[in-house]
Amino acid sequence: MEEWRRMFRASVDSGGELVDIARLIRLHGKPGQYVQAAAALRKEFGFKIVEALAVVGWAEGGDDSQASFLEMCRTIQTGIK
Repeated sequence: MEEWRRMFRASVDSGGELVDIARLIRLHGKPGQYVQAAAALRKEFGFKIVEALAVVGWAEGGDDSQASFLEMCRTIQTGIK
């Protein structure tokens, strides 16, 4: 989980946003690691479980469309800081 948190923090500190975090999970995630990524979102940014699972679900899925991303974003109320 700490590796995910470091990646997320580095991305945000360099100007990254939610889409960048989700794409990091998609790019680096492997089966069995998505739960760790969700836990890292909760710990690093205070995401609610439903928010973290929405991001991870999008990242794990195959639909990279704008509509799919916007649907995922609608469930996220916690800001990334």
